[in-house]
Amino acid sequence: MDTYTERQVQNQISRILWGQWDPIGVQGDPKAWGEYDAYVGGVYDLLVRGAPDDEVIEHLRRLETETMGLPGSSKAHLAAIAAALRGVTFRPAPAP
Repeated sequence: MDTYTERQVQNQISRILWGQWDPIGVQGDPKAWGEYDAYVGGVYDLLVRGAPDDEVIEHLRRLETETMGLPGSSKAHLAAIAAALRGVTFRPAPAP
């Protein structure tokens, strides 16, 4: 995958994490954009290697509980996030 495509995919992941996952509830604050960017790389790696939804869900749950110290979202919420992440478009770079 070329660098342009990687950046596009990572931007899509970032938007999903901020706009839909949002375990600390900062979505309404535009200054908090990028709050979850530290987690994009791990999610990106899972998607690129085709990890099953259960693995994506468990990864997000670990981030919530172990990294952030939160009680963790419901499995239904995390499954919806995993489904949204599956919708990330891996488009090739536009032709020059």
